[in-house]
Amino acid sequence: MEAGVVQHSILALASMPYLTVQNSYLERSMESRRKRNCCFMVYLEGLDQEKNEKEIETGNIQKAFQKFRRKRQEELQMLRGKKLSIQSRLQDPDYRWQLRMRFLEQAKSYIGVPYAKKYHEPGTPEYESPFFLDCCGLIRRVMRDLQSEFGFCIGPGNQAYQYDTLPITLPSEEHMKPGDLIFISGTYFDPERRRQFHDIVHVEIWLGSGERSLGARWKRGRLQIFDSYRFVSPSYGDMEYHFKSIETWLQGTCVSILSLIWGFKFKDVIMISKTFVAIERCNLAVAAQIGHKLLFEIQWKFIQKCQITS
Repeated sequence: MEAGVVQHSILALASMPYLTVQNSYLERSMESRRKRNCCFMVYLEGLDQEKNEKEIETGNIQKAFQKFRRKRQEELQMLRGKKLSIQSRLQDPDYRWQLRMRFLEQAKSYIGVPYAKKYHEPGTPEYESPFFLDCCGLIRRVMRDLQSEFGFCIGPGNQAYQYDTLPITLPSEEHMKPGDLIFISGTYFDPERRRQFHDIVHVEIWLGSGERSLGARWKRGRLQIFDSYRFVSPSYGDMEYHFKSIETWLQGTCVSILSLIWGFKFKDVIMISKTFVAIERCNLAVAAQIGHKLLFEIQWKFIQKCQITS
């Protein structure tokens, strides 16, 4: 019995380290598994939270877009109503006459504004002027001041563009009304200077009495009233005077035949000028070659414009 007990005790003692190690390993393994499960659960919770945040963010974006869309539709509807109201008012001859007078008075409010900064010395009152107006700049400024009354915003083109938007040509100053425009066509003395469309080089506002006009004529001068719209220019000759009624503007219409060309870059304008020069020199082959490329670009820009506005 004693030998058996001793043997059993030895075996029990011999097995204890193994059991201890095995139990310790099992405990560590279970702890590690528990930690992994916790980490996985935390990861899943993080994914769920991120998903919820994204859903909330997406929902907020959709709500914001819907709000913006509703606001935009309301604005467009209001603008349509405003446009119809303006068009209705512009059908009234009395209202158009009042608008013509407002156009004239608004132009007079800029008397004294310098022509351009680069023609004045630093430190002079003209150089320090808050803004400057040349001949076409005056017309554009006044039209944009009154765009809510006219019902449109005039484009950024120069005097040639403005001439192009006024289809009613009057035979003489006797047929003009106060506020109508006097355009001057001419040829630049400098052969390197770019030719203007329609050869229009200057514009002034007729005041309605005799030959008196309002405009920005001299580079180092200011916007002023002149006793006569007729003058001798040091920059261009072969001057001709064109009398244009602003009646179409007063009716809310401002459309240019060359509206696509006014949006071209400078290199495109050079191409157009080269076409004109080639035609004048009877070099029809060169004109056709340039004109074909120009026509393609005009068509392409027209397609792009339609896609944007549609």
